[in-house]
Amino acid sequence: PLSAQQLSIIYAANTGSCLAWNDPRISGVVDTSVTSVTSGVDTVTIPSGDTVPGANEVGGAVTDSSGAIPGSTTLVSVAGNTVTLSAAPTASPASDTLSFTNTLASSDQIIPIIPQIGAGLRSFFLGSLVPALSNPGTSSKSRDDARTFRSATATQPTARPTASAAHNSAVPADAIEPLSQSRLNLYAGEQNSQQTVSGFTSSGSGPYSVTFTTSNGATFNQNWVAGTTVTVSGVTSSATAPNGTFTITSVNDADSQFTVSVPSNPGTYTSGGEAAGPVNGGLTDVGGGYFLDPSCAYENSTATSGGTPANSCGTGGGTSAFKPQSVTVNDVTPQQTGTPSDGNAIFDPTRPLYLYVRSADLDSTKDWQPTGTTNWVQTLFYTTKSTTPFIDSAEGQVLLDDAGVTPQISTCVILTTSASTSTTPCT
Repeated sequence: PLSAQQLSIIYAANTGSCLAWNDPRISGVVDTSVTSVTSGVDTVTIPSGDTVPGANEVGGAVTDSSGAIPGSTTLVSVAGNTVTLSAAPTASPASDTLSFTNTLASSDQIIPIIPQIGAGLRSFFLGSLVPALSNPGTSSKSRDDARTFRSATATQPTARPTASAAHNSAVPADAIEPLSQSRLNLYAGEQNSQQTVSGFTSSGSGPYSVTFTTSNGATFNQNWVAGTTVTVSGVTSSATAPNGTFTITSVNDADSQFTVSVPSNPGTYTSGGEAAGPVNGGLTDVGGGYFLDPSCAYENSTATSGGTPANSCGTGGGTSAFKPQSVTVNDVTPQQTGTPSDGNAIFDPTRPLYLYVRSADLDSTKDWQPTGTTNWVQTLFYTTKSTTPFIDSAEGQVLLDDAGVTPQISTCVILTTSASTSTTPCT
C-alpha cells in the first residue's frame, strides 16, 4: 500500500531517475531529525517520535543526507531506538536524515501509469497527492502508451514487454495506476452493491459464523463474492449486533446469502441492516469481466482472427459472449487496505461526481412528458417539488450502483463562478 506522500514522490520522478520499490521513501524507513550522528561512533540514536527501523531493514543499505556515513554502510542491528551501523560516520553533522533500505523490497523500478491528458481522473489524482502535482514527471507513462506493460493472461508473460529507457524494469507487476472503482468493476465483472439485510443465522462459539440473507440479490441478478470485503450496518439483534467490515468466507446461496466470521455472540436477528460490497452482476464472465485489463478499450481491435476481434492487449481465455478474449483471472490488484511504510494513511480517496445543468433548464416551465408536470431536469435529476427525480428513485439508484458509483440522494447548489460553488440551494 502507498500513501499520497509516497505517490507524489513516485509520480514526480523525472526520466532517468525512476524509483525502485526498495527506495527507502517507498518501502523502507526514513528518519529526518537525527541529531546524534557522531564521527567514529557506529551507533546512532533515533529521536523519540521518529520511526525506528525493524528486522526488514537489518542488513540493508544505510545512507544519509550529509554524507557523513560512508558508502556501502549497512544496518547491523537495532536495540530499542539505537541502531548499529557496519561503518562509523566520518563527521558529526548538527542534524542529519538517515534512510534505511527494506531488504525484502524488490529492486525493480516502479512503472507509474497516468490517465491521458484531459481526463478528469488525471487531474483529480494529481491534485490529491501530497504535495499535489500539476503534471507528473516524464517517466510516467500515459495509459495508452502503457498497454504493453500489462499482462493480458493470468500468468506472467514469457516475453517481457520493453519499457522506456528510463526504466530497467518492464514487469507488468511493477506498474501502478490510478483507476476508478467503476472501471475496475467492469474489468472484474463485479458491481458495488448495497442490499437490504432480511435476516441472519449464526453458529459456533467465538469466533461465530454468521450467515446473512439479503432480500434483493436475485432481483438484480447479483451474487456475493467469497474473499471480498462487505460492510454491514444498521443491524439490530438480541446480543452484539454483527455490524462492521468483514471478509466474506463463503457464499451459501447463489444469489442472496453470504457468511462472515465475527468475534462476539450476535444473538438472534431483530431487524434492519444494509450490506455493501462487490457482487457479481450481469457482466460476469467465468472468473473475469469483459475487459482484458483496465487500461484496454473494449473491443480494441484492428484485425480479426477466425471471426473474433483481435485485441492489441493480448488474448485471454474467458467465455463471455460480449468479449471472448476477456481474462480468466484478474491480474490487477487494488490497494485499498494496509498501512504504508511511511506511516501515513493509505491513498484511497473518494472522488465526487457532478452533473451540471443550466439554470434556465432547471427553471423551465415546459413539461418534459406529455402528461407530466416537471421539466426534463426536474424529471431526471433534481426538483424541489413533491415528485422524486429518476436519479433518486430505487431504479435510478440501482443504475448508479451498477456503474460503480456510490449512490447518494441528489442535492443542488448554485454555481456562482467557474471556480467556486456557493452553498445556496437551488429553488
